[in-house]
Amino acid sequence: MADLLFSVTKADLRIDTFRAGGKGGQHQNKTSSGVRITHVASGAVGECREERSQGANKRRAFLRMAESEKFKRWHRMETARRLGI
Repeated sequence: MADLLFSVTKADLRIDTFRAGGKGGQHQNKTSSGVRITHVASGAVGECREERSQGANKRRAFLRMAESEKFKRWHRMETARRLGI
């Protein structure tokens, strides 16, 4: 089993919520269910407003951020830096 080099924690992220338009009707107009997650070190952003649930939108937004090219590039550079490559 390989040792963990580093991890991304909630402290590394800025999580913003906002009112999301679109499907969901009046519920969307009353609640801040839209979520935007920014990884501060890389500047990568993931956003989701499709679901009615803020929790579901947070999960999707995080995945979108983690799958972005900006985050992947940062991850490669940070891994190389920590390995001394």
